[in-house]
Amino acid sequence: MVRILKEMPKLTAKLSRAFSDLSCTAFRLSPYVVSTKADNGLLVFTTLTCALLHIDSVFSEDELCRKAKEDPELRKTLLLHRVLIPENFDEQKFCEQLRVLLLSEKNRLLRGRKNGYIIFTTTACNARCYYCFEHGYVPVTMTEETARKAAEYIEAHANGEVTLTWFGGEPLVNTKAIDSITAYLAERGISFRSHIVTNAWLFTPELIQRAKKQWHLENAQITLDGTRENYNRIKAYVNGDADDYSRVLGNIKALAENDVHISLYLVLSRENEEDLYALLTELAPMMKENPERFSVLPNLLQQYGGAADEDEMQQKLIGMWKWLRINGMLPEPKLPQNLCLSSCTADNPGTVVIQADGGLHCCDHIGESRPYGSVFEEDMDKAVIRWWAERRAAIPDCDGCALYPQCLRLAHCPAKKFACTKLTREDRISSIKAAMKNVTVHSVHSNWKTPMNTVQPPEKVYV
Repeated sequence: MVRILKEMPKLTAKLSRAFSDLSCTAFRLSPYVVSTKADNGLLVFTTLTCALLHIDSVFSEDELCRKAKEDPELRKTLLLHRVLIPENFDEQKFCEQLRVLLLSEKNRLLRGRKNGYIIFTTTACNARCYYCFEHGYVPVTMTEETARKAAEYIEAHANGEVTLTWFGGEPLVNTKAIDSITAYLAERGISFRSHIVTNAWLFTPELIQRAKKQWHLENAQITLDGTRENYNRIKAYVNGDADDYSRVLGNIKALAENDVHISLYLVLSRENEEDLYALLTELAPMMKENPERFSVLPNLLQQYGGAADEDEMQQKLIGMWKWLRINGMLPEPKLPQNLCLSSCTADNPGTVVIQADGGLHCCDHIGESRPYGSVFEEDMDKAVIRWWAERRAAIPDCDGCALYPQCLRLAHCPAKKFACTKLTREDRISSIKAAMKNVTVHSVHSNWKTPMNTVQPPEKVYV
């Protein structure tokens, strides 16, 4: 018996059916299948169609293919969901065709509208982190006139409710721009919510209240570099307090208590690994008080993570993810919901970056790149948009890789110039398999599965 635990998205199903030969008898397993044993059978997920199936009394992919030869109904179901494909069918080519069709439909529905706005209120910052990607840039702060034009641009291009992300620099250096934009949108009935990427130092109780009521602030991404000594040294705040670390932790707690979700962004380097584990252990009691208000996002310092010789750092990062999950600080992995159509802001047609000078950009991390337009005029340079959306060509390692439908590398993105490594591929496949099994589990439990006094030491969970 076949149970469909997760169906294909409707448009994917419609488009895929036109390329499916359900009467086919000469077939092979799709290269985009991930399978794992579970519940007296085999769980099968396709990264192309994002369908999840459970086949009873089958325990391997080879056995599945043998059963499909014998059972026409089973074969038809597997062909329909692209678990099986015709023997000589080019599934990679079809993947690209399907991606183009889905992206074309997304653009048609958007009609040039935008629902995501990343807004640089300023490129100035009150911290002096040595690793900041904006070193060497001339600070620019959004003027009242530019903020007004940005708000008018959002009003003219909004597509239903919009999400505003305040970015910088440190966006709280220029709260006037945030006040101006949000007040304008509220007066004109534009539905919005906002996120902020901030070091949180400049928050005060009064500003937190304003952020909730006027900015409709829902999420704050806050970077932490380690415990007190490391944090204070790395941030090196201009006109800072005697203990900036304690001030920021106090603001984090206050934000969470005011129903702002906190995304703790941890910067992992060769030097601070042990200190980040100490930080997480220190933060655990505060996070346990309000678990639904916290998430943790560890990532590698920019100079790591990409080249094959950086497997050591990837290993440490994967080890930290596992430690977080074991200790209840990271949600369980989830299955992809659709074929990957965009990899980041730069190739997402529904998102725009508004720089502090009013320039419209595709990328939010390369501020001195060429803008494709401005909030002060209607003309757009579509060639710049197309340039940012260009993808790197597939490499031999992509052939037959189950992750190919969920992978996009942009040709001009310096952060994505390297291919993934065997280590990262294996980790992603493991996460998909874990997510597949989670779909079959319907128990309700707390995110905090491990009491604070039994937090596991990292040595026990390194991969």
